[in-house]
Amino acid sequence: MKGDLVRTEYIGKLSESKGENGTVKVLTGMRRCGKTSVLEQYVSYLRDAGVPDSDIIYLDFDKRSGQEYSDSVRLDAYFAGRLSKERQTYVLLNNICHVRDWNQSVLKLLSFGNCDLYLCEPTVGPIVYAISEFRSDVKVKEVKVYPLSFKEYVAKYPTDDVDALFRDYAVLGGMPDIDPSMGERRCDDQLEGILNTIVLHDLVLKAKDDPRTVLDVAKYVYTHIGELVSVADIAKACRISSGSAERILSDLESAYLVCRADRYDVNMGRIKEHPFVLYATDNGLRDFALRYDAEISFKVAMENIVYLELKRRGYRVRAGSVHESGVSFTALKGNDPEYYIIAPSVDVAESCGVRDIIDNGNKIMLTMDRNVPAGCGNAKLINICDWLLG
Repeated sequence: MKGDLVRTEYIGKLSESKGENGTVKVLTGMRRCGKTSVLEQYVSYLRDAGVPDSDIIYLDFDKRSGQEYSDSVRLDAYFAGRLSKERQTYVLLNNICHVRDWNQSVLKLLSFGNCDLYLCEPTVGPIVYAISEFRSDVKVKEVKVYPLSFKEYVAKYPTDDVDALFRDYAVLGGMPDIDPSMGERRCDDQLEGILNTIVLHDLVLKAKDDPRTVLDVAKYVYTHIGELVSVADIAKACRISSGSAERILSDLESAYLVCRADRYDVNMGRIKEHPFVLYATDNGLRDFALRYDAEISFKVAMENIVYLELKRRGYRVRAGSVHESGVSFTALKGNDPEYYIIAPSVDVAESCGVRDIIDNGNKIMLTMDRNVPAGCGNAKLINICDWLLG
């Protein structure tokens, strides 16, 4: 396995709010996507920036060193001897929800006024909204951590054959511990462990649903990634009530296994909320879950990767365009929409009739082809690997 990759994008986002003591920085994201590594790397960043160790407090309540502070009373006693009103202190707390009445400790930390606070939440039970509920005047900056982007993947596993590595990435996903050089069997073992932990530990224990039902919903959702679905579709296919389907789907989203994307009506300039489109937060987990049950479309895997990349780049992403065939995504940043068409090859794109699409906005067609012309119809044609690495 390769060495740890410094995830500079997230370190940069955290550093933007360094010293803003009235803002709680919260790392969110699916289990095993690298949140703890980012938090630990930020500790190194602070040290490199000249902050002495005495002014940095890092606790992980999922490890033995933090388990003795199981409630807010013990945690407050720990901080009482380490915080000073005269000195700036950086406090980084991982898995804070393991502490009983953790919100009381957070409030006391904020009352010091010179405490720069960073939290990392568990997979389920978002604390971003909980903070706002018990202290409406506290500002919260959420930093969403995703599995490795393709640019990070290439940095961690450098190669001369980027296209071949992209195909590995499309199948194995970007979870930091999944090394393509380990071989399929070992990668599958690790993906199975991650998926089972999220489904059985985080979801089943939370909602007390039958594990098979949760897995059925997860597999149905994974099977229909990139397609129009509704809660009624899920309920009918899995033979459960609409209420149960909505709750389990919400739990899958809370666990960051899937993202719900609305559709954009380009002609009317408005959102169509129902039916919606779902995308997997990691292609590897999806591929493993469906390995023996469904054929995985490479085009859908490409779309999934592009969707996540657009989210990383700060776009508001809508699935497709209601009245324009062939458009995979409408991406908005500012006032100018961008339209993305995904095609494994230009020939496939041409056969789908997407050479001449909507007149306004930037049109970008992403393909696996190399040595492609500059455009296809009125769309700019770009190799997907070049776009992801750009």
